[in-house]
Amino acid sequence: MKIEEILLILFFSEMIVRYLKVKKELIITTSTSNIEKIIFLLIISFFIVMIYIAAKTLTHYLIGALAIIMLITLWIKSGITKEGFSSMKRWVGVIKWNEISGIRVSIKKKIKITLTGKFIEETFSFEKEDYNRIMEIIKEKSPGKTEVVFL
Repeated sequence: MKIEEILLILFFSEMIVRYLKVKKELIITTSTSNIEKIIFLLIISFFIVMIYIAAKTLTHYLIGALAIIMLITLWIKSGITKEGFSSMKRWVGVIKWNEISGIRVSIKKKIKITLTGKFIEETFSFEKEDYNRIMEIIKEKSPGKTEVVFL
């Protein structure tokens, strides 16, 4: 095994463990639409095909499998934690409550929460039945920053 392969295995393993820890801390998970699920399955399928075509050694298959597992754990770690919002777009971890300058809650068939601050604006989607729990957490952790819009 080459040093680059060992480093990749360690990197993917570390990220998987980190994402699983965040997943364990989730209070409320985000919801995903059917289109998002289909796109994600297509991405995973693409990776499986690429691994099948390009892998030449057992190590290549291991790295490919770890990459796929990392993508899956990255996808399932989105939601609200006691520290803030965990996003798939933020590779490092969680948008902390003190980093958020504004929260907009839009209610339709699902709840859309848009966060603003010194980061790229992020939007999260939640199930409507989680509304009361979401609002309790937001009011406790980030009072006075919330705008609620019923559409």
